[in-house]
Amino acid sequence: GHCNRRPGGHRSGRRAQRPPNTRIMTDDVPADEPSSTLFIDAAAAGDLDAVRRLCGTAELRLRDESGWSALTWASAEGHTPVVEFLIQQGAIDAEVEQAGCVSDVAEDANLPSLVGQSLVTTRAATSPLHWACWKGHLRVVWMLLLNNMSPLELDSEKNTPLHLAAAGGHLEIVKTLLSVCVTVNGVEKPVPVKARNAFGNTAAQVTKHAGCKSLLSKAVEAAADDRRFLCSSSGLFVGSRESCAVTVVDRVSAPSQRPVRYSTECASKIRAAEAALEAATAAMDKPEALQSALDAANASGASVHLIDAGTAALLRLEAQLALEEQVITVNRLRPLESRSPLKPLSSCLKLCRERESLPSLIEQGEQVLRSVDAELALQECTHASSSLRLTDAHVTDGDEGDELILPSHTFAVVADAGIASLEGLIAAARAAGALDEVLRAGDSALSMLMAESELRHALDEPRLEEAEAEAAGGETSWLHPDGQKSTSPLERLELQCGALAAALEKSEVLGTAETVLEAARAKQASLQELLKQEVAAEETRVAKAAAAAAKKAKKK
Repeated sequence: GHCNRRPGGHRSGRRAQRPPNTRIMTDDVPADEPSSTLFIDAAAAGDLDAVRRLCGTAELRLRDESGWSALTWASAEGHTPVVEFLIQQGAIDAEVEQAGCVSDVAEDANLPSLVGQSLVTTRAATSPLHWACWKGHLRVVWMLLLNNMSPLELDSEKNTPLHLAAAGGHLEIVKTLLSVCVTVNGVEKPVPVKARNAFGNTAAQVTKHAGCKSLLSKAVEAAADDRRFLCSSSGLFVGSRESCAVTVVDRVSAPSQRPVRYSTECASKIRAAEAALEAATAAMDKPEALQSALDAANASGASVHLIDAGTAALLRLEAQLALEEQVITVNRLRPLESRSPLKPLSSCLKLCRERESLPSLIEQGEQVLRSVDAELALQECTHASSSLRLTDAHVTDGDEGDELILPSHTFAVVADAGIASLEGLIAAARAAGALDEVLRAGDSALSMLMAESELRHALDEPRLEEAEAEAAGGETSWLHPDGQKSTSPLERLELQCGALAAALEKSEVLGTAETVLEAARAKQASLQELLKQEVAAEETRVAKAAAAAAKKAKKK
């Protein structure tokens, strides 16, 4: 058995050749119109931009010398975007207008019945649906069927689209054709599996594909019991009253609408699976429950949109749970010694952002990152601050014993800069919610550095302000490191001793190196001796002044 040559006289090759049929042109568009050839050639080549540019109402009804329309060429070549555009412009209506019609195809007859209101007619040129079925362009077939191109239409050799799909060995297209129908006066007309072409062959007789032959044989047997529709879910044949036609979305490689048929039982199971999936998606609390609902929905053939939504929800939920786990893990490990444990947390955060997880959870993860980053920076600075502490190396031999390096030295400048940096990091860490133990360590290091800095400054000599002294008419003044001013040697020494005593007390409490403290105490003793001498001198000056005043008063 065979369906004679390939439809429309097609020969094998990369592109369908124009068949040697009678030339058919529209009455109102000349055959030699240049845009006519360009439009059909653009459709055949899949040039959507050119098709858009050249398309018009008249062009949709154009035929080339072989009787092929732009829609036929695009369908035969599998140019889905072009087919979609032409359908949107009304190309199928133009095909039907130019075709004539029949309402039914007899199951056993060699020729179609011509009873009742017509749908399609036998064509001189093979229809777009015939070509798409023959070439195996599944999505084009779906598109044409969903836009009312009849699966009952016959080509010039009385082949139905089912003949050509079977002859081409395209099982999925055969399944689709066995699931659809044409409704005439409220009656569903299925694709006739026993219809014979001009050579007396049924679809089962023209196929060499084992899967197609087996399915078509079952279809013939089921038709005897009036079970003429293939359930797209169960794969069983069912009657018209025990089934329903539905349009669903398929996503084998790209989302596309496709016509299907479900038995009442399968439709009920699908609705139940969809309801369960919607509930699990809304709850989104247990990944196992959501995964189970997704598996059931996939197995039943539920709505792809619901499955996509459920899948997205599952991915979100998994990302959220992973992020929650990482937050717990990082918090348990804090304070960290490096950023390495943060890598999984950062990856989970990135995934949660991509999957649009709960903003509050993302903020929680980001807060942990900020806190740990601040802790690590503070810990590093705290550790480095030990190099800014005063040690034996900062004690030098002076003329009057051991002396400390003064603040003008490079070390003192670096140490003061370190104090400023540590203060800033402590403030940032506290604002970021760093651990108390990290803050305490930073505060302790800062207190030590500040105490030793105060000690260094207390050991420095006040600066004599000569310019101010000249402006004040010769009165001498000194500016101390803590900003205070003194105007007499006694006041100067008192301020020096007071500042040094306070700085020494802090340093002793905080544990400054003993050699440093000894050098500072030696300086303190020296200052105290000078202060003692200055006090005695001041007392002598006061006594002399009092005696002079008394003598002057006695003379009066």
